[in-house]
Amino acid sequence: PLHKDIKERALYYVNNIEGNIGAYSPKRGYAFVQQQVAEFINKRDGVKDSNTDFIQLTSGSSDAAFIVLNALIRDRKDGIMIPIPQYPLYSSLIELLRGSQVPYYLDEDNKWQISFEELENCLLYTSDAADDLLCVDLGGRRIIKKKNSQLFRTLRHLTVLYQQH
Repeated sequence: PLHKDIKERALYYVNNIEGNIGAYSPKRGYAFVQQQVAEFINKRDGVKDSNTDFIQLTSGSSDAAFIVLNALIRDRKDGIMIPIPQYPLYSSLIELLRGSQVPYYLDEDNKWQISFEELENCLLYTSDAADDLLCVDLGGRRIIKKKNSQLFRTLRHLTVLYQQH
């Protein structure tokens, strides 16, 4: 026999799903499920402003990864940072969508965080650093040629912010 809580939860879903169960669902997911996700985020993160307008439900992580990467990648100049080791789905999707993989390594001795130097290397390689007027490619690493470029100013700003923390 099913526990009472399980029956109540199942009935809650059955009663809140519009139309037939098993039919197509709204493309952003059911509104009542989006609301549950927003409430979970509020509780988990200690906030009160999760907005269901910004919650997109998918049929799984693979679909979600495809949607996001497809929106981000235009061509090979769009680099996507991926941690090494990584889940093969990311590298496969980036390749399928004709983007560029930008691997980065996490520092095991520092609670698996990315170091600023590693982040800086990734930014030098990816940003519109793919613009050959700003950078020169040295075996997979892009080096800034113009110190007054927007990219250089952004990196300097990030360096200051990093050093303050």
